[in-house]
Amino acid sequence: MRFAHSTLPLLLSSPQEKETVTYKTQQSMNRQIKNVVKRLALKPKNVFLIDGVGAVVTAILLMAVLKPFNKYVGMPPNVLTSLSITAFIFAGYSFCCYLFLGNRLPKLLTPIIVANISYCVFTFALIIYFYNSLTLTGLIYFIAELLLIAFLVSMELILLKVVDEQSKSQ
Repeated sequence: MRFAHSTLPLLLSSPQEKETVTYKTQQSMNRQIKNVVKRLALKPKNVFLIDGVGAVVTAILLMAVLKPFNKYVGMPPNVLTSLSITAFIFAGYSFCCYLFLGNRLPKLLTPIIVANISYCVFTFALIIYFYNSLTLTGLIYFIAELLLIAFLVSMELILLKVVDEQSKSQ
């Protein structure tokens, strides 16, 4: 069945059928995201744990993998170090929020959302600035990192909205 499912878009004859499949897939993804956010809303401080672990993984990848193999990435080592230090700082903030959250989620989550968006903007600017020296591997890594952080930020924003709605209804 897997083969048939993966070739489904090729077998659809009309644009309307393709649009219906795309719409249903999008609806399914939206439901999955909402389910994740609902689970996070039960223990909202876990979003800080997720954010912190992600920042540590980013920092370690930048320092322990990309920097030693810089010729395969193309981003200057000093830039990788700066990005890694920034990620460690974000991780520290997120872990502190996780440990000492209390009931101040909006006040504590907003700064990390802004920081993550700023990191994405800065990294995107670096991709543009160093585009000619980046390798395909480096480009793929940084774009994947941006996409993951953007996904996390969108989840954090949705969580803020859900928690805000919950607090208003109580």
